[in-house]
Amino acid sequence: MSIQELQTSRLDINNNYEIDVTLKQLDDIVLKIVVYDKSLPADLSNYTARLKAFKSDQIPLIQNTQIYINNNEVTIMGDPQLGTTSGIVKAELQFINKTTFEKKSSFYININVVASVLETDRGISVATCTLLKEIDNKLDQIENIGNILEDAIEVNNELKDTTIPAANVAKNGLESSIDNANTAKLDLDQSKTNADNSKIALDESMEAANDSKSALDLSKTNADTSKSELEAVVQEANQFVLDHPDASNLIETVAEHSTQLSKKAYYPILNSEYNVDICLVKNIIYRYGDVRRYGAKADGTTLDDAAFENALLYAKQSKCPIYLPSGAMALASNHNIDFPVKIIGEASTSWHGKTSYPINTRTYGTMILDLSDDTDTNFLLTFSYGNDNYRNAGGFELRNLLFCHGSDTNTKSCLYFNATGWELKIDNVTLDNFKGNAIVLAGVYDSYISKFTVVRCGYIDGKYAIVVNQGTTDSSNAVHFTDFHFEFNKYIMNIQGQRHFTFTSGKIEHGYSGTDLTDNPIKFTNTWGECFWSNVFFIPNNFDQFEANSVNAETFPYFICITPSNSQENRKTMAFSNCTFTTGSGGTKYIKNIANTGDRPYCNILFSNCLFNSISGCQPSVFLSQAEFTNCIIYVSNKYDTTYFQQFASYGKGMYLENSKMDNIFFDVMESGQVITTPIICLNTGVSLDNISYRAYQFNKWFSAYNSMANTQRGVKCSRIVGWKHLTASDTNIDFSLVTYNYNNFYIDVSGVSITLSNFMCGEIFYFYATSAFTLAGNAIPIGKTVRVTTNYALGYNIEILP
Repeated sequence: MSIQELQTSRLDINNNYEIDVTLKQLDDIVLKIVVYDKSLPADLSNYTARLKAFKSDQIPLIQNTQIYINNNEVTIMGDPQLGTTSGIVKAELQFINKTTFEKKSSFYININVVASVLETDRGISVATCTLLKEIDNKLDQIENIGNILEDAIEVNNELKDTTIPAANVAKNGLESSIDNANTAKLDLDQSKTNADNSKIALDESMEAANDSKSALDLSKTNADTSKSELEAVVQEANQFVLDHPDASNLIETVAEHSTQLSKKAYYPILNSEYNVDICLVKNIIYRYGDVRRYGAKADGTTLDDAAFENALLYAKQSKCPIYLPSGAMALASNHNIDFPVKIIGEASTSWHGKTSYPINTRTYGTMILDLSDDTDTNFLLTFSYGNDNYRNAGGFELRNLLFCHGSDTNTKSCLYFNATGWELKIDNVTLDNFKGNAIVLAGVYDSYISKFTVVRCGYIDGKYAIVVNQGTTDSSNAVHFTDFHFEFNKYIMNIQGQRHFTFTSGKIEHGYSGTDLTDNPIKFTNTWGECFWSNVFFIPNNFDQFEANSVNAETFPYFICITPSNSQENRKTMAFSNCTFTTGSGGTKYIKNIANTGDRPYCNILFSNCLFNSISGCQPSVFLSQAEFTNCIIYVSNKYDTTYFQQFASYGKGMYLENSKMDNIFFDVMESGQVITTPIICLNTGVSLDNISYRAYQFNKWFSAYNSMANTQRGVKCSRIVGWKHLTASDTNIDFSLVTYNYNNFYIDVSGVSITLSNFMCGEIFYFYATSAFTLAGNAIPIGKTVRVTTNYALGYNIEILP
């Protein structure tokens, strides 16, 4: 980089902000500007650029030369006139589309030309337009072309009059000589060809005579042998016709297609070309692995279990996929699959009509209709790998399939993957109406599940729509769900043996009242590991809605319950990014990760850029320890009050946090006219609050500080809180207003109350004042006085009445 090159600047072509550049008067400069379009790198591949500037002495400059564009970086070798005059040069970049000639200009680039110490050698500031210079150069070139053109005309006339006619005469003579030579060569080649053909014909005649003699000898021998064999075949054929009256039709059919029995064909399978054998079944040719080859009907009524088993047997031997046709494969038996196999349905945009809940956003595939008895509690399909080296198995795949049970009162489970190894793939698969477990993953690794829908499953207590467990080998690891949809499942997800799971771009919607549940709809227990959620909607609709006031809301299960690890060594992390928690009902209890026993939960719960709707004004919708909220919006609902739910006697209402942090959070109320009259957020044991703001007109109490566990030091550390009105210490029945503060220095209005200092953190400084007399740690404080209290571990606290 040369010393003339200024520091690279960044400019957004669509944002109205200015950038500043400084240079010394009379300097030659190189400007480098990185251009963005709405915070993304701008695509300048089809644009040219001009620099338009207006100097401080009101002299304009337009430069379109020596401007170079590379990706979204513009390099400008500045014209010397840019630096002739000290002061501010207002400049802008104009980009011109090479195809449409559309123009787009940036906002101001302020070039601060700092005066030189001596201006004696400065040039005269003149209006500059490099476009005009280019035009002048082109005019000079045009004049020069006129002079050259006169000389060219004179040379051209001489060529036409003398040189070209003479060359044409010579060319015609040469072409005539070449034609004569070619004719002679063709005659010679033909003579040689005739001689060669005569020799070859003679040789072939001799070989044919020899072959005819040998064939005649062999024919006599074969005729003698075939005579006896033919007599035996005729006898057997006559007997076959007597035993099978329709044999004549069968013989005609086989004869008609005999040439097809050994044919090879190319089938486009999975967007690739595979050379596959084809076979004949009722005059229709099917590829190997197609269940119709083994007699499957796929009509939704005829049981296809035998055909399915035969297809599995062939796939195990030949290692080919199993193909299911469009329609509905009816199965009444359970099937165990102990080898890596791909089961691929035929994608279709039509719904088969066998279920009552079509997911209209999916590309439907082959339906597998379970017609087993309602008392069958086993899995329809069990996948495993019958080898100790199961980790290296891989290759299990399901695609374009819709599994559905035919009875709404069934107790059936659907899919069980046990020790299936690496790279399980499930794509465009729907599981519908299995009241037991819809899918169980145990011992799967680096697997991908996409366009996956589960509806109306997990109705039985103790069963879940999606289960991840320890299985017979090891916990599952690195399983990735994308584009998923779980809806109308009573018990949704039970994760009890996994590491490194991700859930991206999905929706989990629920529709059951709290009194209908005996367990949490989504729970993480035992050896769960890191789990990350991104762009997911959590919608527990009708969860805990309109319950009678005699029902104790504390008994309702949380929508998501995370059982923490009990050891520092096994610390876990769960992260939610760009997620939404919302509901159409009141009193919803979204998430919990803390045990009531007071044990420390060694798990971190992280929320970034998340939205919480309908945080309850009468019970903790969020009940967490070691949680961190960053850049979140929280809407509080006070619509469902104690008329519908009993008060929480122990943990306050709304949100309960301990050992947690909130940074850049905005609070708001959902229902207009509702007033929060009791603290909505309960803080315990070291909570940090930074950059907190809210709409204040509907609230008069917000935070409460609560110590529910014996011998626990509580403390709330505030940095920047905007507009808060009240902070309540519930365990001492003190209500004080937070007026202003400076980090650890709190200024508190405590008019007319009696305050003890044992509840405050050591190392803090508090300023108390009042418009009426109050008592502080047994000391009567006069009206209008301000008291400074300093607390520390060694001295307890020190009280100073300020002048």
